[in-house]
Amino acid sequence: MREHEQSAANRTGAGRSRSRVAAVAGGLALVLVAPYGLTAARAAPVLTAGVRSARQGMAAAGDGSPACVAGLLSSASRDLHEARRQLREWWGRPVGIVPVVAAHARALNELTGAAAGIAAPAAEAARLAAAPVVVTPGRPVDVAALARLQRPLDATVAATAAAVKVVARVRSPLLLPSAGRRLDRAGDELGRMLRRGRGVAQLVRAARAMLGGGGPRRYFVAIENPAEQRASGGIIGVYAELTVTDGHMAIERLGRNEDFVGSPAAALAAGQPVGPPDFQARYRGFGPERYFLNAPLSPDFPTVATVVEDLYPRLGGHAVDGVISVDPIALAALLEFTGPVPVPGWPEPLTAANAATILLHDQYVDLAGEARDAFLLGAAQAIFARLSSTPVPSPHALVRALAPAVRAKHLLVHSARPGEQLALESAGLAGAIAPVRGDFLQVVTQNSGQNKIDWFQRRDVSYHAAYDPVTGMVRSRLQVRLTNAAPAEGLPGYIIGGPGFPVGAGQARSWVSVYSPLGLDGATLDGAAVAPKAEDELGRHVYSVFVTLGAGRSATLELSLSGVLRDRPEYHLDVGRQPTVTPDHLSVDIAVPPGWKVAAGGDLDVHAHRASARVVQATDLAFVARVVPAGVPGGGRPTAAGPASSRKAKPCVSPQ
Repeated sequence: MREHEQSAANRTGAGRSRSRVAAVAGGLALVLVAPYGLTAARAAPVLTAGVRSARQGMAAAGDGSPACVAGLLSSASRDLHEARRQLREWWGRPVGIVPVVAAHARALNELTGAAAGIAAPAAEAARLAAAPVVVTPGRPVDVAALARLQRPLDATVAATAAAVKVVARVRSPLLLPSAGRRLDRAGDELGRMLRRGRGVAQLVRAARAMLGGGGPRRYFVAIENPAEQRASGGIIGVYAELTVTDGHMAIERLGRNEDFVGSPAAALAAGQPVGPPDFQARYRGFGPERYFLNAPLSPDFPTVATVVEDLYPRLGGHAVDGVISVDPIALAALLEFTGPVPVPGWPEPLTAANAATILLHDQYVDLAGEARDAFLLGAAQAIFARLSSTPVPSPHALVRALAPAVRAKHLLVHSARPGEQLALESAGLAGAIAPVRGDFLQVVTQNSGQNKIDWFQRRDVSYHAAYDPVTGMVRSRLQVRLTNAAPAEGLPGYIIGGPGFPVGAGQARSWVSVYSPLGLDGATLDGAAVAPKAEDELGRHVYSVFVTLGAGRSATLELSLSGVLRDRPEYHLDVGRQPTVTPDHLSVDIAVPPGWKVAAGGDLDVHAHRASARVVQATDLAFVARVVPAGVPGGGRPTAAGPASSRKAKPCVSPQ
C-alpha cells in the first residue's frame, strides 16, 4: 500500500515538475516572442503600405504613367526598407530559438528584405523610362539613355531572381498552412515578374544594339500596303535601306519594287528558290524569288523577313541586319511624334489623323502614273526625314503610342541575330505565327486581282467547336463571311479593277486560306460544295480556295473540321490575326458533351456546357476553357469585356 502511495506521489511530483518546466518554457517563449510580436505589430502598417504600393506599381508598369509607377515604387522602397529595419531590431532577435515562430519570423524578415531589394532599382528604371530624352539635332535616339536604363533593369531582374530563391529557402513544414499558401502565391507572382523583367531587360539590350550602339546597322524597310492584301499585311510597294549608327538614322536608298523588274540580277535570282522548304513548296508559283513584292505571302513574318534578307542582296541591294515592316496605319501612329509632314504633290500635310486614309485610298483616287509614284516616294522620304530628326520624348511615350499598331501587326521587326530576335519575340514585335498548342485558327485573304480593293473588304469569322475532354476529339464548323463593299464604278481601275486587270470593275478576287491543325471533312461556298486545296505550312494544315465577289456582294465559306487534341482536359484555341485594313468581327463558341461543364474560361463567357466570345479582333488571341465533370463545384468567371488585350488598365494613382 505504501509502495503504491509512494509511486502515486512520485508520479504526481513528476507531473508537477513537468508542469513547472512547461510553465517556465512557455514563459520563456513568451518573453522571447513578445518583443518580436510588438515589433511586428509596429511594422505591420508600414509593411502593408509598402507591399500595396509595390503591387500597384508593378501592375501599372505596362500601361500606367512611368512617373506614377516610379512614385509608387519609390514609396514602396521606403516603406519596405523601414519595415525591414524595424523587424531586425535587436530585441526581436531572440525569437530565432522558438522553432515555429522562428520559421514565420524568418520568412517575414527575408521576404521583406527581398521585396525592398526589388522596389528600389525598379523605381529607378521607371523614373528613367519617364524622363524625356534630350538629343542633339539629327540624332533622334539617345543610345546612352538606353544604357542608363539598362543598369536598373538588370538590377531589378537580379533582385527578383534572388527573391525567388528566398521563397524557396524559407519554405518550412513549420509554417502554418495559411502562411504556406501565401508563400506559394508570392512565389508565383515573383516568377511572373521575373519572366517579364527579363523580357524587358533583354529588349532594351537588343534595342541598344539594333540602334547602332555597338556599330552601324543596316535594315530593309518594307512599306506594305494592305489595300492589296498579302498574308503578313500587303504588297511591298515602296522600300528603303535604313542605316543606324549610335542612334543616327539615315536613308541610303529609297525605291519601288519595279526597280528590279527585268534586271539581269532579277533574272538570275529567279532560278534560285528562297525561304524554308514549306514556303518554297507553297508559294514558288507566285514568284517570290523574283519579286520581294510577294515576300509577304506567308502569315509568319520571320519567314517573310528571311526571304527578304536572302533575296534583296541577290537583286543588287546590300546585305541587311534585319527587316522592318510598316504600313500606312503604323506610319500614322509615328506621325503622332513628328507632327504634320508636308509632301510635294499633295494639297495638305500628312497627319496622324489622315495619313492612313490618304496612303491607302485617296492618293489612288486623285493621282495616277508617274505622279502617283512620285507622291509615294516623296511621302516615304518626307516621313523618314522627319523621323530621323524628331526626338522621342521618352521610351514610355514611344511604346504607348505604337503599342496598338504593334499588337495589330501593322509594325513588325526582324533581326538576323538570334538573340535580338528572341527579344523582339518576347516584346510582340516579331509577328511570328503562334505554335500549335491545341486548336488553332487563322484566316488569311490575299489579293489576286492586282487592284487596291481590299480597302473595302469586311470579314466576319465564326468558329463553333464541340470538344470531348475524354478523347480529345474536336469537331468544328468555321464560317468566313467575306463582303466586298466597293462600288462597281466611279473609282479608278487601279482601285476597283476593270479593263487591263484580271478582274472586272468592282470585283474582289481573294485567295482564301484557313490554317488549322484539324483535318478537313468538307467545305461549301454559299452552300455549294467546294474542294479547297490542302497543303501543310508552318507545322499545320492550310486549306485554300479562290473567291470572287462582285461590287457590294458577300459570300460565306464554310469548313467542317475534326481532329484529336493533346491538351485535354483543357481546350486551348489560338486565333491569329492578319493585319487587314479593317479588323475582323470574330465569334467563338465552345461546347462540351453532357456530363461535363466549362469550369473556367478566362476571357470566355461561360455558361455551363458552353463558352463563347464576341470581339473585334485587333490582335492575336488565345482562349482557354478548363473542362471538368458536371458534378464538380465551382463555376466559370464570365466576362463581358472580351479578351484581356482589349481591356483598359486602371489608371495609375500615386501614393499620397
